Amino acid sequence: MSDPQSYVIRILNGPLQGCEYTLQSGKLLFIVGKNLTMLDDSVFPVLPDNTIYVPLQQESVNFEITADENERIQLHELTESGGTTCFISFNTPVRVGELVIAVRAHNQAWHSSVLLSPEHTGARKKFKLNRIAVLFMFIILGGGLLGGGLIWSSSQRQVIALNGLLGVEKHRFQILPGRDHQYYIFARNEPERLWARQVAVREGYGEASLVIDAEVENKRITRWLDINYPGLAYYRLHMDEPDMPRLWISRQRTNLNDSGREALTKSLMMLLPYARSVEIVPVSDETALSQAEEGLKHRNIPFYRKKKEGVLTFTISGELSDSEIFRARKFINEYNQKWGKQYIQFAIELKDDWSRERSFKYGNYMYVKTAPDVWSFINNN
Repeated sequence: MSDPQSYVIRILNGPLQGCEYTLQSGKLLFIVGKNLTMLDDSVFPVLPDNTIYVPLQQESVNFEITADENERIQLHELTESGGTTCFISFNTPVRVGELVIAVRAHNQAWHSSVLLSPEHTGARKKFKLNRIAVLFMFIILGGGLLGGGLIWSSSQRQVIALNGLLGVEKHRFQILPGRDHQYYIFARNEPERLWARQVAVREGYGEASLVIDAEVENKRITRWLDINYPGLAYYRLHMDEPDMPRLWISRQRTNLNDSGREALTKSLMMLLPYARSVEIVPVSDETALSQAEEGLKHRNIPFYRKKKEGVLTFTISGELSDSEIFRARKFINEYNQKWGKQYIQFAIELKDDWSRERSFKYGNYMYVKTAPDVWSFINNN
């Protein structure tokens, strides 16, 4: 007995003309391209389950086909602008970019409108060549299935689809598969993280993906290190390359032998399931100190420093203008992005000028109103 929720998708043109694919449930992702470079994992490191690669000489569009609970077929084009979605009719040729397909229920027969379509009949003269191409594709497909090639394992899903959902903004993000079967979307800042999260939830990828940024991860790892490695003198977890994070530790204040380093690396790999490797990098306290001092001096910002309980604090003090305060805060933010807040910290102590709007000067003589009916006379000579 035929499954009413089963459908057949037929390719009507190109080298795979005449090939059919079954959609049982969920969705099928079609990757359409000019050549076989898409099979190289250096181009696309992961592909979702139920992915079909369709070679086509013309430029075309990647797309998804989904069957809903009402037995309707939904086609979603994955374009840089975010894609379009429509419902398609059974037994009717449909053009997606330069590829032509048709869909029928599993218990139906193909209509003549499909079998006699111009795309279908126009390719008959090349049928022998197409059979060779189809055979070649199935040889590749078979090797991929055996070696994890074309249709990938369940732990490698949805990266292509997620990139398609992000549309023209996809260059702002990096998507990495995790060893925990989650998919991690890395954003550059909080607004972009919130935007990508909304897109993932709206398109049904809320449970399968997690949107994070470097600050979110740094706070999480900092909390873990403070609890599990309270004596570790570290600076910051750098995630310029999220799949290869680097933890900066103090060369002078850290006593971490090889076994300790190996244990820490292993723990961080478990905490960062999207990382291919984690590097622990010793850095000099003198470098951190000199960059803090030189940065403040270069901006003509007055400061003094004090060390207490292993933390060195630079206190910015004085009567600062708004522009000086802005420069100071901008530098502090830039410094913390590089070095963190574990060893060197900053504080701002502003001193108000008590005589502001109370003093008057004539020549070398100054008068300061210290009370409603009291004036102080100051002679600068």
